[in-house]
Amino acid sequence: MCQGTDDDREEMEEVLQAENPKWGTPEWHKQNPIFGTDFSKSPDELIENIRCQLANIRGQLNDISRGYPGFGDRLNDAGGTLTLCISYLYHVLGDLIKLKKQEK
Repeated sequence: MCQGTDDDREEMEEVLQAENPKWGTPEWHKQNPIFGTDFSKSPDELIENIRCQLANIRGQLNDISRGYPGFGDRLNDAGGTLTLCISYLYHVLGDLIKLKKQEK
């Protein structure tokens, strides 16, 4: 039976760690996104995409509140909460863009 040296074993461990990042690290999460996030996109693209999705949901809630007036007050409150999220993410997006420019 052929056995490798300690150097061979260390090299193999390094290769395995590079291919399989440690669980819980940012690299691991990028390879295993729970909600299907496309990490090939930049963080600012991802945030802007989420903002657009939230705006679409807010619009749908508005449509429902107009079509079913009995739910209007509750749905308007939910729409207001989404507006706060959209606005907050706008500021986060601005911070990401500033960081991106500073890195260049």
